[in-house]
Amino acid sequence: MEKQLLCCEVDSIRRAYQDENLLNDRVLQTMLKAEENYLPSPNYFKCVQKEIIPKMRKILATWMLEVCEEQKCEEEVFPLAMNYLDRYLSVEATRKTRLQLLGATCMFLASKMKETVPLTAEKLCIYTDNSVLPGELLQMELLVLNKLKWDLASVTPHDFIEHFLSKLKIHPSTKLILRKHAQTFVALCATDVNFIASPPSMVAAGSVVAAVQGLYLKSQDTSLSSPNLTNFLSQVIRSDPDCLRSCQEQIESLLESSLRQAQQHSGTTETKRMDEEVDLSCTPTDIKVFTAAELHCLKCHKSGIKVGTHRARVAEESPPAVAQAATKREPQQTPSRPGTQTLISRTSQEYKQARQEGTAADSPAQPTATPGQHPNDQST
Repeated sequence: MEKQLLCCEVDSIRRAYQDENLLNDRVLQTMLKAEENYLPSPNYFKCVQKEIIPKMRKILATWMLEVCEEQKCEEEVFPLAMNYLDRYLSVEATRKTRLQLLGATCMFLASKMKETVPLTAEKLCIYTDNSVLPGELLQMELLVLNKLKWDLASVTPHDFIEHFLSKLKIHPSTKLILRKHAQTFVALCATDVNFIASPPSMVAAGSVVAAVQGLYLKSQDTSLSSPNLTNFLSQVIRSDPDCLRSCQEQIESLLESSLRQAQQHSGTTETKRMDEEVDLSCTPTDIKVFTAAELHCLKCHKSGIKVGTHRARVAEESPPAVAQAATKREPQQTPSRPGTQTLISRTSQEYKQARQEGTAADSPAQPTATPGQHPNDQST
């Protein structure tokens, strides 16, 4: 028998086997009773908050989701962090200048609850473009814990997804894809303000129905058709089928609008890139060649390569114009965290626009603190 070399890629984190006893109906009924204790107030924008508007929450939630995705956090971290955020905003008025600090703190707490290796305070401060200091994050953590009465075991839609999937007669491989789609819908609902008042069980059931319809699984089994599945899950969560059907339609509508916005953003980015190429082609030849060489140096600087070594190699292999430009000019200062810098720069303008829209009667919003500047140095 010939020997074979088998490559097996496994998760870096060793996980325990799933306990089937945790999927009993008794556990599900207990979660249905407990979820009401962790619902935020749906009217806190009007009754509690004076400076924060729904659009600011949307921008903050998008930023938090990008951070969780870039750090490859567990799927439960982001919805749990949004639950902490909404529960805190339901009881405590917050200034708009401290909203990003609050979001980072909620991610900090959620990662401690769900992650094997939680996010560090220093890493989260980097994602805020150093506008938040680690000491401020730790102080805000105590404040959030006090306002939430140290009750962090919130029931989220992710807790119900596995219960619903265990009741469906589908293939394990199909169940894996269905779970991923449902988790994506749950994260999408957490960014939208219209789902604040929806119980987690309703959001989870609507996400499962929307995922089944999107994957066209109804053709494989008649029990997975939209009416049958909606009636079945509505009985499981003890809700009206019309309410569940309305939640499913809201999720599908939110998905369509999100895809439309993503396509528009992609088209805008492509247009800007083409405009930059046109502007570059209109420059003199020596300047255009120099710019390309400088960009190569910047790329090497970001990847950790010594710029001086690369500059010498460019001077040997390039024409005189390129060599002269590469040896004489110094590369521009690049951020130490290019990925984080790109992430923050894209949302900073949206933060500024949302603040201006929410303060029509007040003075204009102050800009975000620059790296190295303490937030107390800003004018309030």
